[in-house]
Amino acid sequence: MSRTLLIACSVILVFVLFCPLIVWSQTISIFVVKGTVIDSEGDPANNGLAVEVKLVRGEEIIARVDAVTGGISNAYLLPKDYILEEITQGEFIVVFPPPKSDQTRIKVDVPNSYTVSYTVAEFDLSGERVASTFTLSLVEGINLISIPLDTNVEGGNMIKTVSDLGTALGDSWNLIITYDSECKTQSYTPTTPFEAKSNIEIDGYTGLIVMMRQPKTLELIGKGWDTDEKILSDKCSTHMIGISLKDENIVRVSDLGELLSDCWNLIITYDNEGNPQSYTPTTLPEAKSNMVIDGDKGLIVVTKGFCSFSITGAPWSDENRRVSP
Repeated sequence: MSRTLLIACSVILVFVLFCPLIVWSQTISIFVVKGTVIDSEGDPANNGLAVEVKLVRGEEIIARVDAVTGGISNAYLLPKDYILEEITQGEFIVVFPPPKSDQTRIKVDVPNSYTVSYTVAEFDLSGERVASTFTLSLVEGINLISIPLDTNVEGGNMIKTVSDLGTALGDSWNLIITYDSECKTQSYTPTTPFEAKSNIEIDGYTGLIVMMRQPKTLELIGKGWDTDEKILSDKCSTHMIGISLKDENIVRVSDLGELLSDCWNLIITYDNEGNPQSYTPTTLPEAKSNMVIDGDKGLIVVTKGFCSFSITGAPWSDENRRVSP
């Protein structure tokens, strides 16, 4: 065999052997889809029910995984640092690494008479969670909000302090009110110095009252908050909080009340028109004030002693939010 032919064969062999690895290295995301299937009575579906999870572009199916309730599909594809979540009856987890673009989306199909809800967590190949997007809309007047994502990423509005929020809102606001660790209200205005005490740090549990001169929409880019147990100290009677992750056990205000047990007297939220809504332990579940809790919803909680709670769940995003912006 001539030397030229030998070199050519070697090049072809290297390409054949390593081309699949090159394609794999360009796979930008791994998706972890976790869902719950319920029957027509609202009960969790029996384990073993067929579920089809697809990545689609329009009507075109880019990738498809057949799964079942009570099961985990393609777990071997998980990033090494990903902790597999426990699943219960009616739930399923699917992992798959298709290429993704702005034109693709996840779609889950279940048999007739069943309904499904699901969240999608996206990771790069190193196991780092890929940034999510969340549309934060503020109305003219009073807004009681929280910041749904840790925006410490490139390409978006960095909101880690009250002054950062003010900068992102431009000239559309008059006042931002928070509570500090000493249970005192802190007011921040467009003319407040950066080093003022009222320029507090913002995390996933921080609630804020924002007075707007005119409506404003922010497109937030970030990752899910890392959250520990939230302590509502008995040194304070009033707390302003947010729900840092999409916890399926905290869908409405009444769910938060149940989680806090008997240590609270009142929970206040604001509706989409900027009107306050009050919920007490004796308020009926069907009351308007038993509002749905979304990622940008802030809450004022009035307590009568020590309270604590923990949040678990997926990062908030426009894909999994409960209320349209």
